[in-house]
Amino acid sequence: MPEGERALFVEAAQVSVISRRAGAALARATVEQLIKSLDTGEKGTLNDRIGRLKGRISTGLFQMLDVVRFTGNELLHEREAGELVAIALDDDAGPALIQAFLECANRLVDELITRPAQDKTLWDKLPPSVAESILRRSERKV
Repeated sequence: MPEGERALFVEAAQVSVISRRAGAALARATVEQLIKSLDTGEKGTLNDRIGRLKGRISTGLFQMLDVVRFTGNELLHEREAGELVAIALDDDAGPALIQAFLECANRLVDELITRPAQDKTLWDKLPPSVAESILRRSERKV
């Protein structure tokens, strides 16, 4: 995880023991910062940026990003507490929800940073003639 986002991630985990609202807000900020650094498109809202990630991430992670976005908005703007906000603030279920938000940040890093880097490392180990053959095959119309 990039250093700035890692610092937010650690702070979110630490502060959530004292304040779940603050922990959820920092977890959301972690996810938002990661998305901004991974989104190469135009500027826009968090909703726009999440939309541009579709196709680059798994369906489950895509859905979870919207859960984090929605719940974070509700917590930050203190609207009438919906079910997810009530869960986040609940003594029993709240820590698990915040943990899920932090896991979302880890999944973003895994799917968009770690795995591509691992794949590239393995690809780069192919002999050039094999890599060229594979690329030619990919260019052929089937």
